[in-house]
This record gives sequence, C-alpha cells and structure tokens, in this order.
Amino acid sequence: MSFHWAGRRGRSHQRGHRTGVVGISLALAAALALSACGSSTATSSASSSDSGAPQVLNVGRAYDLDSLDPHKTVGGSVSCQILCSIYDRLVDVAPDGSLAPGVADSWKFSDDGLTLTLNLHKGITFSDGTALDASAVKASLDRARTMEGSPVKADLASIADVVVVDPQTVNVTLTEPNSSLPGRFAALGGTIVNPTAIKNGTDLSKASDGSGPFEVVSFTAGSGVKLKAREGYWGAKPALQDLNFSFITDQAALTNALLAGQLDIAQVPPQNLAAFQGNDQFKVEDTQSTSYVTIIVNWQLAGLTDVRARQALLYAIDREKICKDLQQGYCELTDQPYPAGYAANDGSIDQVLYPYDPEKAKALLAQAGITNLTLTSMQWEEALTPVMQAVQEYWKAVGVNVDLQVVDAKTMVAKVLTDKTVMLAPNTTNGDAEPSRRLSTLFMDGGFANPGPVTTDKLKDLYAQITTETDPAARTKLLQAASREIAEQAQGVVLYDVRPVYVMKQGVNVDFDLSGPLPSFDGASFPQ
Repeated sequence: MSFHWAGRRGRSHQRGHRTGVVGISLALAAALALSACGSSTATSSASSSDSGAPQVLNVGRAYDLDSLDPHKTVGGSVSCQILCSIYDRLVDVAPDGSLAPGVADSWKFSDDGLTLTLNLHKGITFSDGTALDASAVKASLDRARTMEGSPVKADLASIADVVVVDPQTVNVTLTEPNSSLPGRFAALGGTIVNPTAIKNGTDLSKASDGSGPFEVVSFTAGSGVKLKAREGYWGAKPALQDLNFSFITDQAALTNALLAGQLDIAQVPPQNLAAFQGNDQFKVEDTQSTSYVTIIVNWQLAGLTDVRARQALLYAIDREKICKDLQQGYCELTDQPYPAGYAANDGSIDQVLYPYDPEKAKALLAQAGITNLTLTSMQWEEALTPVMQAVQEYWKAVGVNVDLQVVDAKTMVAKVLTDKTVMLAPNTTNGDAEPSRRLSTLFMDGGFANPGPVTTDKLKDLYAQITTETDPAARTKLLQAASREIAEQAQGVVLYDVRPVYVMKQGVNVDFDLSGPLPSFDGASFPQ
C-alpha cells in the first residue's frame, strides 16, 4: 500500500478537465517509491461535522512565516506549504514530483527556446471575484521579477517580457533559453497575486489575496496562521474546513503541544521521538524526501578556496555516527546535492567520497596551508544545534575551531547571505519541482546561498546546457554530471539527506509523496 500527500500539490490530477502536459517535465526516479504504514481507525480529536466529514486540522511547524506575500517571504519552499494553499501557481506538482497543470493547463517552448507559451485554465477567480486571466498573470509575474528585494527575482531573471496574447494565453519571452522555467513556476515565483491588490497597493505581507483553496482568517508572525476553505474555489474542494498552523520553533514546546492534544500533526526531530514511540495515542511515520542538511560556507571569507581544504572538512566529520546517534538513523549519506535514487543523482559513483578519516583531513589541511583556522557559524534552526555541536568537536580535532551562534532567521540571512560577514550557516535545504534551482542557488556564481562563491568552469558549462536542454533524458544526464562535479570538487558540506518524521494523533491520516519538501494538508482524512 503506497502512500502520498493527497492534497494541494496533487489536486490537479483530481480535476476532470486535466489532460497531458505540453512542456518540460523531469520525472523522478522510480526508486523513490515509498512504502506505507497502516492507517488507524481510532477516533480523531480533530473537529468534525455531524456527517463525519473532517473539518479542522491543527498543524505544528518549527518554521515561522515572515510574510503572507509570496513574492517577499524569505522562506522559499517552507513558506510554500502555507502560501501555496492560498495562492495558485502557474504550474503544479504531481504526487510523484513531476510537473502538472496548475493555472496553466499546458505550456510549450518555441523552437528557438526563447518564448514559453502558457495556455490558462478558464473560470478561475480570486476571492473578490476578479478573474485570473492573462492580464493577472502578467501583473503578477512582472511584480515578482522586478520588485525590489524580491527573493524570487533570481528565479525569473531570464524573463524579458510577459505578453498578453488573449485572455487565456500568455507568451513569456526570454533573454536566453531556460528550460527550467516551468519548474520554477511551480514554486513561489509562479504564484499569482490578485492584480486589483497590486493596483491598490495592498500590503500583502499581512493580508492575502489569492485564488487557492484556502483564505486567511488571521495571521500573526511568530505565532501562527488560521485558514478556512474558500467558497467557490475552482478546483477540487478541500477535505478540511479549517486549517490552522502554529509556529513553535522551540522543539520541547512543540513536543509538549503534541502531547497536550493542542496539535494533530507535526514534524518532530528524531531525538524527540521517545515521548511518542510506544504511545498508542500517536502514530510515527517517516518518509523519503529531497531535502538535506548542509553547511553553507562563505569559502572566500573562510579562506577555503583550495579544494583540498574543502575535502578535509568532509573527511573530518563522522557523518555516519551523526546520522545514527543524533538522527536515530532517519537519514541517508551522500556527498551529492541530490539524494540517492533521485533522477539527478549520479548513481555510478560512490555516494560518500569522503568517509570519516581525521588523519587524512589533517594532511589535506596542511597541504592547503590551513593552520589555526577559526570559523564563525550562525544558525536559526534549533534542531540543528546538536548536529553543529558535533561538527564543532570533529573540526576542532583537526585544528579548525568554530564559534557557534544561534540567532533568528532574519539575522542569519542578513549576516550570512546578504552582508556576507559570517562564514558558516547550517541549513536544511528543501527540494522543489525544479532540480536545477538547487544548482543556481547553492553552487553557481551569484547564487543566493553561495555567498563566497566557489564554482568550476565545468559546472558553469553543465549548468548552461541544463538550462537550454529540452529533452528530459538528456537533461537528466546533465544534472547527474553536475551532481558528480559538485561532489568531486567538494563544493558543499553535505551532512545527510533528511528522512522527515511526522507524529500525528491516531485517527489522523495524511498520505506522503514527493510533490514537495513539506506536506500540504487539505487532503488529510479522519475516520468516518
């Protein structure tokens, strides 16, 4: 019995009008098929109607949401868990992780690759009745790609213009071919905002205005957001009437909220699972994902541009022990930026090129001329503190000292990624529908999460080919070559691939798939 997130990202396959997608789709490898856990028939404590239909789901998140504006939030795919239930995207994601119709029923590149034509679905409206047509798409894309400080601007940088052909047709003209654009439209850059709100200057950071299955009842940064199903939604009706998210960044508090019955489901760090294992009031389920824990490094600032020094940092860490002891085995090891079994991972080479070898690490540091090195690290994810404390000890043993600092997310982003004054930042990097986005963000010159860039001419050439190649099989091979190059050049400190663990009350059934790094919950079910 396989299981999938039967919710927001998979809903496009529930619409009767859907047919095949015309355009670029990079399917995930079949090896990522997931095994199932049995569902419970116990009574759920979540509210339900007289008919037994599910009504309310209370979700705990260790991640805050800084803004309701999909073109301003710094949370990326983590924020999409909430915002992509409020706003529709041009392209959706199927349960297997491949691209599927969203607002656009289909899309197609011109022969020269410089024009992407989007054919829009008819009859979509925003909450106030405004039509989501070609003009709305143009207004939203223009806003996302030009607005000062927009985190999604880089995703849309290849767009030269957005042209309204007719109410249901948009031509996106490009400065150069970019076959990754449909996948980027499946992220926050492809969310469509009400043009009336744009025209009126509505502060969308506090008040949403979308066409998705839910609308906002209330939102408090640092606290939570309450959603309700939107009347007249154009797609499949959500299985829930109310969907409430509580932002609880303190892991002990998150655990206590679950135990106290305040939450129905939450992702829980493996080290906090003891309170739930063997407790018949809860289910514990883990799943494969495209997310991984890495350490973002400003290589220039840290003085680690020599490949031998970068390799030494990896040899110095006993990642197998970290995975076993700190993650309770809920992780996989690889030096590549994609998990084993994923289409973009090069399975022809060893997954771990740099096994634990502190003596080799010392030798490589000496060869690179690195002595008495001190690195400053900032992090905002509390769950990564034990991991970084372990890394600190491993690196200290080979002569690299680390000053650990725990700060809020905005400070970390400002100091590490914007001002570029801090050397390290451990981070859980979440996957999305377009694998090349990980390359451009973390490993290319100018990448947002590559603050002191280290890249290679070979990787630049591969990336250029990836962004122009429209044949899925050929594009997969190029992605695999890029993944291998990153591993061999030690361009990233990959600690482990994440196997997310969710704790839910007995009777709450949420299915898992690869359509996103975090579940969307509008398809959650309760016993009847």
